[in-house]
Amino acid sequence: MKRCDACGAGFRGALDRCPLCGGTMEGEAAPSAFPKIGLVRRSRRARTVLGAVTLVLLAAIVALCVAVQAPVWRCVMAAAALVVNYAFVQNMLVHAPDVLRLLQRYYLVLVAMALIWFLATWDASISTFVIPCLCITGTLFDAVMLLVFRSRFLADYAKYLVFVIALGMLPLALFFTGTVEWAALPIASAAFAALLAGALAAFARKQAVDEARKLFDA
Repeated sequence: MKRCDACGAGFRGALDRCPLCGGTMEGEAAPSAFPKIGLVRRSRRARTVLGAVTLVLLAAIVALCVAVQAPVWRCVMAAAALVVNYAFVQNMLVHAPDVLRLLQRYYLVLVAMALIWFLATWDASISTFVIPCLCITGTLFDAVMLLVFRSRFLADYAKYLVFVIALGMLPLALFFTGTVEWAALPIASAAFAALLAGALAAFARKQAVDEARKLFDA
């Protein structure tokens, strides 16, 4: 065991400096009582590919805008959305602990970007098709995951289920504002979200309430 001559403390492990006072450690190193834990780093290849794809798409956006002579502000909005998407995905690749959590977060990012795109352009095709299709996909995906993993999925992803159910009602809210040209998809999105909420209430009400309560506990 190594010992610090300055403060007299002894430590296991191959330490050169005392963690208490910074003094030089003397003696023979003894095996540490705790296993060595290395930092898990996400694949650099995935981030490199993401960066390359983002640059290619940026170049394609610029070329397309020049070819069709689109307004500058539309080109800037499209490029900004792509850059924001890159920043979010890179952050999730580094910090998301598992693939399912990454997918759940990316779904929220996509819906947010589509909503910002709609508010910036007031393009009815976004509120009629893009946002409802995203919400339906997210609701069906979580429903399948809930059937496969059951209580485990509910325990680990309860907050995302709450967001998915709430966002499933968003297209219907847009429909009532008069910004949707075709009602079928918004109604379908709200219906799927209501079915998912009803299934939770019928078959996992106690666990759903317990998990939801944790989200708002201080």
